[in-house]
Amino acid sequence: MNIYEKEYNRFISDKGFTRKVINKSIEEHPEIFPQGIIEHDYKLNGKTRISKKMGYEMVKIKICEEQYQIQPSFVLPYMRGSTDEASKAIFY
Repeated sequence: MNIYEKEYNRFISDKGFTRKVINKSIEEHPEIFPQGIIEHDYKLNGKTRISKKMGYEMVKIKICEEQYQIQPSFVLPYMRGSTDEASKAIFY
């Protein structure tokens, strides 16, 4: 389940919505999550600092003793830019 940029503030601030989105994503695409998330479940574990590059924070989850971050799908890895900006570069 994708979270669009306009819904991201709700995803970050509403724990019920966050859990609903993560659970739906695990159900639809378990392969993109760390192994063990289904057997051991996960715990919401706060948020990251706000990125200086993009201005977003990410949700952190904990599975057993490992911590992971849920990165928005509309942002490139390492917060290098948005996927919308990158898709336009393909056509130049």
